[in-house]
Amino acid sequence: AQKPAIVKSVPATQAQLEIWSSIMMDPNASCAFNESFTLKFNGELSIPILESALQQLTDRHDALRASFSSDGLSLNIYDQLSIELNVSFEDQQSLTQILHDEAHNAFDLLNGPLLRAHLLKKSEQCHFLIFTAHHIICDGWSLGIVISDLSKIYSNLLANQAVTLEPAYSFIDFAQQDNTKEDET
Repeated sequence: AQKPAIVKSVPATQAQLEIWSSIMMDPNASCAFNESFTLKFNGELSIPILESALQQLTDRHDALRASFSSDGLSLNIYDQLSIELNVSFEDQQSLTQILHDEAHNAFDLLNGPLLRAHLLKKSEQCHFLIFTAHHIICDGWSLGIVISDLSKIYSNLLANQAVTLEPAYSFIDFAQQDNTKEDET
């Protein structure tokens, strides 16, 4: 598959550089930075609409389309990134096993993607979405925004309504502001 085009390369923030450094000292440390949430869906779930909502979420937030330069000093933001929703059934793998695997499966910081989505189908009426991203692109505060946006996008798509959200704050803008503050101190 052809790698997506880089829209912009921005200097890594100080916090990202610290994470990068700790991972370079011990690659096993990378898994400690996996951020994950699990959403339980009771009732009918449209997997195609969920896939579309995840793609729109990724298109909306530039940090979710990022990977690192080979020297770790900057983030490359791609124009697009296709997100794959892995689907499994409870008889194949338990929720506990998937959560364990997500916590212990390192991301490729140079090639990305730095996020994963896994849907566990327990029954026709019960599903678990496990969304995992590397802390270097998505922290606890950001996960709240991701959950809110995903919920709104999915609900609007399911209702066959236009998705209207306030413009997302760009990571590119944040990184540039953060680095300007560092230069001033």
